[in-house]
Amino acid sequence: MGKSVPNTVPKSDDVKLGAVAVTYSVVSKLLGRPVFWCNNCSSAILHNQHVCSDCGEEFDWDPIDKEKIKVCSKCKKEYGLDTKFCKDCTPPVKLEIGYR
Repeated sequence: MGKSVPNTVPKSDDVKLGAVAVTYSVVSKLLGRPVFWCNNCSSAILHNQHVCSDCGEEFDWDPIDKEKIKVCSKCKKEYGLDTKFCKDCTPPVKLEIGYR
């Protein structure tokens, strides 16, 4: 099995179950223990849990733990997510998604 990024909401076709799960997530976050959901089986998991106890799916927490930014591949300058091109490079270089 490969590593996956946990979801902040469970995958569910049942609207009622989804609403209950989202409410549970919000309350857990307010209490300081955010809950995430396995991409494979939709089981609730705690932050930084490395493996789902129900299906064995491994998790990659980097995209959640780190801030998403845009980075110039040429000069490595960092920008906000709304910027598309590096302001310092000529010719303009399209920014790529990165994390810090």
